[in-house]
Amino acid sequence: VHLWGHFSNIQKDGTPTSDLEITGLPFSCEANATVGTAMTNNITTASKMVNLSVQVNTSNKLYFYQTVYNGAWVKIDWSAIEDNDDIYFHATYRTDA
Repeated sequence: VHLWGHFSNIQKDGTPTSDLEITGLPFSCEANATVGTAMTNNITTASKMVNLSVQVNTSNKLYFYQTVYNGAWVKIDWSAIEDNDDIYFHATYRTDA
């Protein structure tokens, strides 16, 4: 399954504090995997971030992970996003459907 998306001028409602996740995938996911890349505009990222990847899991959710130089992976959290930020992404994952 190939997906692409553009979240333009994101508007937060309330004060979300959890990981940014995308639900409602068109088909169930076969396995947890890194499946694509993303590009952001104005989103606060970790110091020394070198890459932004899209990860899918068997709960059928997409997450955005930062690869940090000499550090652990870090999910993008809602606290990193302000009104009018943008995310572009693409992902290809295997389905078990």
